[in-house]
Formats: sequence, structure tokens, C-alpha cells
Amino acid sequence: MTPFQTPAWRAAAVDTGRFVDATVVAESAGHEVVLPALRRRGPSRAIQSLPRGWGFGGIVTPGAATVADVGAAIAELSRRGAREVRLRPPPVQDDLFAGAGVAWSMVGENHSYEIDLGDGWPAVSSGFASSVRRAVRKAEKSGVVVERRTDLEAVAEFHRLYRLSVQRWAKQTRVPDRVMELRATLSEPMAKYEAVLSRLGDDCGIWLARHGGAVVGALIVLSHDTEHAYWRGAMDLELAGPVRANDLLQASAIEHACAQGADRYAMGLTQPGSGLARFKAGFGAELRVSHEYAIEPPWRSRVRRGAAPVLEPLRGWAAGRAE
Repeated sequence: MTPFQTPAWRAAAVDTGRFVDATVVAESAGHEVVLPALRRRGPSRAIQSLPRGWGFGGIVTPGAATVADVGAAIAELSRRGAREVRLRPPPVQDDLFAGAGVAWSMVGENHSYEIDLGDGWPAVSSGFASSVRRAVRKAEKSGVVVERRTDLEAVAEFHRLYRLSVQRWAKQTRVPDRVMELRATLSEPMAKYEAVLSRLGDDCGIWLARHGGAVVGALIVLSHDTEHAYWRGAMDLELAGPVRANDLLQASAIEHACAQGADRYAMGLTQPGSGLARFKAGFGAELRVSHEYAIEPPWRSRVRRGAAPVLEPLRGWAAGRAE
């Protein structure tokens, strides 16, 4: 089970006031199958597993999931009369959903990056690009200090840097500044992060990098079982960039994941070929391609296809920055 598939994660989403827990529980070959899912409050009846910005959904079973398990979850959705469903399974389950024999009405593609931690920190760190190792050494020599915290003050520091980052990201896209800032205000309010910390507790690590007494960079890394997931990152580029604070932040979070016995460090959605993708690859993260599956009325598919050219710049930004 990943951090995004836990009941605590769904509870945090519900606490924001924007979602209702729509999780599906079914039976398959004598065992329980859980499809973690949310539905937005209001008139929409669409079930999402999970919504954009909330990680991958997929299914949870006592052992390795099977195609039959996916079929059982979909059958339960059908029994409930669900007419609009959007599913984003993690890469490891993508083949199961593709082979479930469901007539998906729309399929989108996701690109995520992850690091295999199975061989431990010495092997993982030796797999860093030479430029990353140099950057980490520079940060250390420059006096950058990194700490992991789990308190509201740390969340506030992250959110301050996040708003600075939004202003910078807006200048890098074709999306108008006001649109980008409005999206950030609506989708990433401080209350969202407070809810996540409240529900996940120590499994929500806020990593802060200080230089010259000021917090110049921050990461949020979620953890559960053997997976640690880099969920959010932000920085004051003018202060963090020259001393390579972000490189030391990531390296510290990855080393901590190894020390905790994690076997995977997920780095989220990113557009291949982007600067962020190259940054992640520098730490040894490999591309994982998965898909987004939907059951929806035909008219909805036609509307989505027509809107795609307009929404693509914003979706590209979201894929690179929001997960």
C-alpha cells in the first residue's frame, strides 16, 4: 500500500471540505479488494481514484493484485450504478487495468519517476549523476542545513515558499499569471497541507533547507510501509539556487527513506524531457509510464477531446509541479 492508498490520506482529502470518500470494497476469490476513491462535493457524481494532485489510486489487496481483483472492483462500481469513473492506478498495476476487459471510454497517459532503493543507500547514492554529487557537496560546503520536521510551523514555511514558486512557474508557461495564481489558491490552500499533516502525522515529513538563517527550500515526503513519496517541493530560487539547496534536500530525503527500510522513492508526475524530469533522473529516478482509465458517457469523452488543446498547457504544468 502506498501513502496515497491509505485511509488517512482519504480522510485528509475529506477534511479539506472538497471531497467525499467514495471508496469501493469488493470481494474477489475469497479476499477483500479495496479501490481507494474520492468524489468531489457538489453536483458532480464522478468517482476518482484518485483526483489530480492526490496521487495514484489503484487497488489494495492482501497480496499481489490480479486482473480478477480489478474486475471485482469494477463490477462493484457497476452494481452501485456509477456512471462516471476516472481511475489512475500506480504504474505497477497499469497492466492489470489495461487487461481487465473493460471498454474504457477514454485513456490518458501519465509519466512518473521513481527510484529503486532495494540495494540500500550506498548503491543508490553511487547511482546519482556526478553533477548531483557535486551539487550536494557544494550545498554542504556552503553551510546549507537540512532538517525533517512534522509541525505546523514547518508547513507554513513550505507554503510561503510554494507561493513564491507559483509566481516563478507562471513566467515559464503560456498560462496567464492570474490563471496560474488562481489555480494555486484554489487547489493548494494552506488548509490542505494542515489536513494532510494532521491525518498522517510522522508519515508526513516536511524537509526544510536553511542557509544564512533563512529557510530557502522545502520538500514534503509522504511515507507508508516500504514506499516514500516526494509529494511537493518549493524554493526561493534566488537564495536556494546558488547554494544548490534542493539537491541536498532530495539527497537527505532519499537517504532517510533508505534508513527507514523503504524499497521505493516515488518522485511523482513529470513531463518527460522537461528540466524537472532531468533533475529527477539525476538522482537515479527512472520513468514509469501508466495510464488513466475512464468509464463515462460518450458525450463526456467528446467534450474532453475538444477541450484538450486548451487545457494541455495547464495540465503540463500540473504534471510537472503538483505531484
